[in-house]
Amino acid sequence: MDKHSKIKKETEEYYTKDAGAYYEDVRFKKVGPRGVFTDQLRKENLQSLLGDVAGKSILEAGCGTAIFSRLLSEAGANVFAIDQSQSMLNYAKDVTKDHESIDLA
Repeated sequence: MDKHSKIKKETEEYYTKDAGAYYEDVRFKKVGPRGVFTDQLRKENLQSLLGDVAGKSILEAGCGTAIFSRLLSEAGANVFAIDQSQSMLNYAKDVTKDHESIDLA
């Protein structure tokens, strides 16, 4: 196995193993050490960095449990989100089911 394949496999295994914990954090708004406060900071930082994203199409590579995909969708963006961990994608699909502007693969 070449170096790239080994790193990819190790990364996928790591996030697959911890996918449930990430999902619980997102589902119960325990996003970071300060919960909803952290969500608000993320929204403000995204807006500061990206400006108005309404109507724009955005790719989120390595979306995990779709924390940023949801925030971008709530700001009016159309989001295509991908992740190499099928477990993470399964959880992301659950927490984004009410966000029609997010496509997951």
